[in-house]
Amino acid sequence: MSLIDVLSLCNYCILANILDYNTYQFPLSKGCKPTASELRLHDQYDYNALILPQRRYYTYIRGLALNLLVWIASNYDVVPANQEWPPDENSPCDVVIEFMALFLTDQVCAILNYKRRAEAQGVSGVPNCTAADVQRQLKLLFHDNPNISNDIDFNSDLSEYNSFAFGNCSWRVKKRVASIRPPGIHKMSVVYALIF
Repeated sequence: MSLIDVLSLCNYCILANILDYNTYQFPLSKGCKPTASELRLHDQYDYNALILPQRRYYTYIRGLALNLLVWIASNYDVVPANQEWPPDENSPCDVVIEFMALFLTDQVCAILNYKRRAEAQGVSGVPNCTAADVQRQLKLLFHDNPNISNDIDFNSDLSEYNSFAFGNCSWRVKKRVASIRPPGIHKMSVVYALIF
C-alpha cells in the first residue's frame, strides 16, 4: 500500500458521517419529505436518522484515522520531489498541513463539486440530500479547524476539483531515523479533537 492509499482510507473515515445516507434522512419520514418539526430540529441540532451506535462508530473510526495520521507525521518525512534530501532543518515540511490536510481539502471540494454538478444535471440521488445539505455537513465538520475551513470557500466555484485522486504525486516519503513530534501537530490534534 502506498501512503496515498492510507491517506485515502483515513479521509474516508474522517468523512464517513457526511457520506452516510442516514445523515440526510429523518427518523419519522425516512426517504420522504421531512416534517416542519424535523427540519427545525435538523437546523438546531443536526437531527437525522443516524442512530447512536452509528454516531459513536463514526467518532471512533475518525479518531483512529487521526491517530494514524499523527503517527505517520511523527515517523515519516514527506518532501517535495524537487527538494534535497534530507529535508532542510530550517524549513521542514509540515506534513499534516502541507500534505495531509491538502489532500483532505481537495477531496472535500471534489465531493461538494460532484454534488453540485449532479444537481445541475438533474440527478437527484439520496432523498433530502442537496448540495446545500452536504455543504452544511462539511461546515459542521470543519467549523473549528482553521487549517481546513480557511482553505475552502464553500460558496466559490469548485469546478477545478473534479477528482478524488491526490493529483500532485511529486513528493518523496522516507522513514525517519527517530520519531519526532512534527511542527503543527499539537495545533492539529487539538483542532481535530474539537471537530471529532
